[in-house]
Parts: sequence; structure tokens; C-alpha cells
Amino acid sequence: PICYTEKRMNLTVEYAPRISIDPTQSPPYMVDISNKLFLHCMAEGFPVPTVQWYENNVLIPQQLSQIYLLVPTDTPHTTVYTCEGKNNAGNMENIARTNITIVIKEVDRCLPLSDPDNG
Repeated sequence: PICYTEKRMNLTVEYAPRISIDPTQSPPYMVDISNKLFLHCMAEGFPVPTVQWYENNVLIPQQLSQIYLLVPTDTPHTTVYTCEGKNNAGNMENIARTNITIVIKEVDRCLPLSDPDNG
């Protein structure tokens, strides 16, 4: 006779955060002063990472979403935004970060009324 014992077990696999940004655009991002820009930060891991945003290394309070709406000011400038994903996989805190450089500039919207070479 063959004897066997069956046990059921649950296995939970934890892994540190990984961060990726929208692959359809390549940095640095150029934004016109009059436009808005959605910054996308895809943070994955288990447990699910919490997301924090920083502007020039300063925490943006209460900005915990993977999508950040950037509303430019009226002054051209360059800013570095950092997306940080954090979780406690295993017995230690794990952090992943990525920087997104945004160049905010003024776009000249004045177009010539006529072509000076063609009259």
C-alpha cells in the first residue's frame, strides 16, 4: 500500500517596488506655460507600494496618486519631479525612485499674416 499526506499551503511572494514612467514620451518633457501635463508614475510591487511626489527634492504634500497633474506657472523654468514608490517587502523598507525633468517654456504663438517673399 502507498501512503501519502496532503497539506495545503499559501505562499505569499513579496517584492520591492519598481518604478516606470510613461514610455510614450522621452525626457526632458517640454511644456508650454499655458498647458497642463499629467505625469504618470507606474509603481508596482507587493505589498502594493505607496507613491509620493517631490518637486526639486521637496515633498509635495498630500500627493499620493500615481498620476500627478502639473499646472505650470507663468514663469519659464526647469523643474525635476521625483516619483517615489515605497513598501515593506520582507523585513525592510524598500524604496524606488525615478526623476522626471520638466522644461516649462513660453511658446511664441504669433504667426506672420503673410509671407513677405510672396507678397
